Amino acid sequence: MTQKYSSQELDNVYGALANSTRRKILTRLARDGSATITELASPFEMSLAAVSKHIKVLEKAGLLRKVAEGTIHRCYFVSAPIEGAAALVKYFEQIQPANIPADKSQAA
Repeated sequence: MTQKYSSQELDNVYGALANSTRRKILTRLARDGSATITELASPFEMSLAAVSKHIKVLEKAGLLRKVAEGTIHRCYFVSAPIEGAAALVKYFEQIQPANIPADKSQAA
C-alpha cells in the first residue's frame, strides 16, 4: 500500500469523523457547498462556542476550510483527506484473513 497520508493525518481524519455532530456538519457542507459558522450551528442544541470547537477539529483534519468574509467566516468541505482514509479501508478490505478459527456462536 502506498501511503499518501501520514499516520497523524489519518488519525486526525478518523478522529474528526468519529463524532456524529462533525459528520452532520460535513454532510451539510457537502450538500450545500458552504455555510457560515452560525448557519452550521443552527440545527444543534449547543452553544456557538461548542460548534466552533467541532469546526476546529474538522479544520485540523483538513476536512473543512474557513474563509473570512469580513467579520463572517464561511466554511467549505474538503474531500481530499477522506481519500487517504478510504484507501486505508480499501487496503484492509482486500486482505484475506488466513486460518482464523470459525466463530462457534455463528454455528447452527
